[in-house]
Amino acid sequence: MLHLSSVEIEKLSPRTPRNPSLWEDAQTPRVSAAPTITGCLKALVARKGSSWFVYQIESEPDVLCPPVADGEQTGEVWYLREVEVVLVKKIVADQDYTTERMCSCGSGVPWTQCGDSGYCG
Repeated sequence: MLHLSSVEIEKLSPRTPRNPSLWEDAQTPRVSAAPTITGCLKALVARKGSSWFVYQIESEPDVLCPPVADGEQTGEVWYLREVEVVLVKKIVADQDYTTERMCSCGSGVPWTQCGDSGYCG
């Protein structure tokens, strides 16, 4: 599994998301990962030109199908414990990444960025 970080790290400890979307579990501390770089970038809703360190996680994940709305598109898994990582490379996002699921409120923005809780999802 792969994990992207904007800073260099040696190991990861579970934490809750800094900016959870309206439909994301904001209570469970975890390390999120995905099987592909694209899946990681989509889960992060990475912007074109953003820089990322790509890390490999060798151990098996604790949660294979976490309760995230874009899991089918990203392949996101969770580790509920501290994990060791190995730096693979540094990348720059070549485009804006999203799960391409637009908010149902009609705003034209991805569902993860819309704040209209009466419609989003």
